[in-house]
Amino acid sequence: MDSKQNMISFLTELKSKDITDETFDWLENYLNKGEQSIIHELILNIGDHFDDQQYVLNAFQGLIKIYDINPNILVKEVKETKMTAKILVHYICEIEYNKWNESGLQLLVISFDDNHYHHQIKQLNNKQQLQLVNNILNYFGQSDNAEIFSVLIQILFVFHDNQDIVLIIIQHQNARFFQEFLLEYLNHTKNDVSKPLFFIETIMKLDKDFFYVNDFKILQQISIRQIHDGTENERRLYLRNLKIIIQYGNHENILGDEILEAARMVQMTYTDNYCLKKCISIIDNLMNKQKQ
Repeated sequence: MDSKQNMISFLTELKSKDITDETFDWLENYLNKGEQSIIHELILNIGDHFDDQQYVLNAFQGLIKIYDINPNILVKEVKETKMTAKILVHYICEIEYNKWNESGLQLLVISFDDNHYHHQIKQLNNKQQLQLVNNILNYFGQSDNAEIFSVLIQILFVFHDNQDIVLIIIQHQNARFFQEFLLEYLNHTKNDVSKPLFFIETIMKLDKDFFYVNDFKILQQISIRQIHDGTENERRLYLRNLKIIIQYGNHENILGDEILEAARMVQMTYTDNYCLKKCISIIDNLMNKQKQ
């Protein structure tokens, strides 16, 4: 019996199992067989048989069933197996967005690691990258799963310095959804914000009117808040972001003279500590006024 048939037999048996302590023990026995765990073997097997979409779908469902039985072991395995990122990048690139399977998307959320996924995306050729971007943007218009959106938008951040692809994104019919999800991500993320902020910089240079007036004001508010409350690195990044907003944005939509004054200080020089301190002082005063 070849490896694919072995996996099909395993998946068939797995599907018939209820989620119980006995099933947990049964899975543990499977995981301890052979040199590689059954999860690792299954992931590699998907990569070898990606042209069989029904098999891939069954395998994704099987991996999520394993997650329901023993989440810790599944997360550990899929994050440690770089093939997971390769398979799922291939999946969201090659499979039409309206045929994406919820199990596959759930696996994407579980396994997402910024470095692994961005490395795989960089390996795609230009045509594949365009397919991936269009698939994600089209999916934005038909779903409302915030957890999945958070991962998909992070995948798009890999293109922050690619003006051709950024232009495609901001001209897409679902660009308004991208705009909303981008601000939502910045408003709540605990992750490094350098890529999304550089993405905004590229957007502003290409189209200063891309953001709706209210969203543009929200972007300013996020920057002000993070300059006031963020870490030293976040302050540095958002100071740069504020400079770009003022430099390229429509001044009619700037929140107020105090923001303009702060931004002018940043624009003068990044190396002048007086200007940086003055800018932060202006923003601190503004935040204190808002709290009163």
